[in-house]
Amino acid sequence: MVTKTVQFFSTPQVYWVRFAVILILSGVATFFGVGFLGNFYPELWQFVIVTITLNAFIILVLDFIFTKLTIKLIDSPSTYFISFLVLALSIVLVILTAGILLQYPSIFPTDLFLPNRKLFLTFSITITISSGLTLFAAQSAKWIEWQTSETAGGIRKNLPGLLLASAITVSTFLLSTAFRSTSIQQMDNYFDTDSLTWINLITARVDNLIPLRAVHPLAFFIFRPLAWLISFALNGNEVYSAHLLTSIFGGVCVYFTWLFFKKRTDNTTYSLLIASLLGISSSHLILSVFLESYIFSAAALIGFLLLLISEKQSLKGQVLAGILSFGITITNFAQICIGYFFLNPDIKKVVKYVTLVLGIATILVFAQHIFYPTSEPFYIPSNLVGEQEYSFSIFTEETPMIVSRANVLTRNIFLMNVVAPHPLILLKKAKCTFPCFYTIFKTHGHYDHAAYSDFGKIWARLWFASLVLAFFFFTRTLLKTPKQAALQMALLANILFNFILHMNYGDDPILYSPDWTYALIFFFGISYEGLANKKWFQAIILIFLTGLLINNLDLFHKMLEAILPFSL
Repeated sequence: MVTKTVQFFSTPQVYWVRFAVILILSGVATFFGVGFLGNFYPELWQFVIVTITLNAFIILVLDFIFTKLTIKLIDSPSTYFISFLVLALSIVLVILTAGILLQYPSIFPTDLFLPNRKLFLTFSITITISSGLTLFAAQSAKWIEWQTSETAGGIRKNLPGLLLASAITVSTFLLSTAFRSTSIQQMDNYFDTDSLTWINLITARVDNLIPLRAVHPLAFFIFRPLAWLISFALNGNEVYSAHLLTSIFGGVCVYFTWLFFKKRTDNTTYSLLIASLLGISSSHLILSVFLESYIFSAAALIGFLLLLISEKQSLKGQVLAGILSFGITITNFAQICIGYFFLNPDIKKVVKYVTLVLGIATILVFAQHIFYPTSEPFYIPSNLVGEQEYSFSIFTEETPMIVSRANVLTRNIFLMNVVAPHPLILLKKAKCTFPCFYTIFKTHGHYDHAAYSDFGKIWARLWFASLVLAFFFFTRTLLKTPKQAALQMALLANILFNFILHMNYGDDPILYSPDWTYALIFFFGISYEGLANKKWFQAIILIFLTGLLINNLDLFHKMLEAILPFSL
């Protein structure tokens, strides 16, 4: 096999075609990358340095990727063919996203990703010189030696997951630039997301910060340093850094999911398929586009699951994951505790773990309040009283209202958070002057809910049928080997916890959906692990993902169409 690969790469035609493809792809990527970064580095000398640096980096990355992927495709075409198709689908996601956005030039800021026309000649000359020198460097002994190093081996091992996560990040960030707004009229319009609030909390000066609700105990300490670090690449622009941070953590969730199933199944293709299912679910796409705290919560929760299945379980790592989850949103810590208990059913260990997390978190919250006086410490009961504004008791509601809410919440949890419906688009009915988008809306003693188009109905039914079968596989495992079903039981318990919580709290469920969508998809993925190595099953999931991608991207198409008259 190795001889076959070496002979293939030694062919002069292949050698030059390979570098021609790398040059073309790197040129296109550099063009748009420099176009974006040029907004933050407007000076000529900055433009030249950015162009050289970015182009050299992209060429070396592509050279590394091509070497890895081509070897796999040549040596084991049948083993990795579907993996390549999954990665190709992720590229299609980016292309289709761009295609949709380009249909709305009055909404999507195309100039944000195009270099200054006056600098086009400078760009052409710079990239030509940079490409030549970089390709020459790529043939050097040092570069070839690095590719065989331990560091390169680690990257190579995780390359499929990194590529998939990168595609999700790029796609959702492109979408976020179209829906980014500073208008107070658009507050809560997109599925009740509070992007403007979080922009302030993450980027504003200390003396301009609005109060940080106690339900997000450590949000200042967690989000602000991350946005500040990313702003280095954007020459200090923290607003775009905050939006980019959201999309990056969408990618982090996908990468963690890939790692999780790769560790459990040792099957790259199956891991990519399940990670893709999370990445293009409606919940994940929406909350990776609109700045909120919940995609970060999902990353912390998935990271905790990764630690739980690790061969060398680290209490320090688990405590850190617990602090992060608790610090982002208090209620998420309940999911951490549920998972910890099901996999470590020892009351003493659970009590020790909870005590450590809450004790350290309390100290950190106290310190945060010193640095950020507008933060409301969770350990002061009155600070949590304000959450009653978002809560209500189903016991005080009439039976039809309780049944209606249970119905729409169940639809959201098991269907709408994966397969996007046609959203409710309201104006006067919701007292909106700019289109408001919902999956549920309370009116006249019941809840209206979003519906599916004909194409969406097919995919929603397929997804629901696959969930029913997944539950059958879980039940069989539970009856035969209960210990092996412990993690799935924890995931189901977390879904139930969120159902009970949001029967009494919150408005549109999709806003909170990353807190349970990961659990649903992990439950699904674990249930079908017995079929992970079956090519026919992998092909079926790939076909489903293709239709899901088309359906879920159409959600954003419908949203752009709805806001178009208000953007002219």
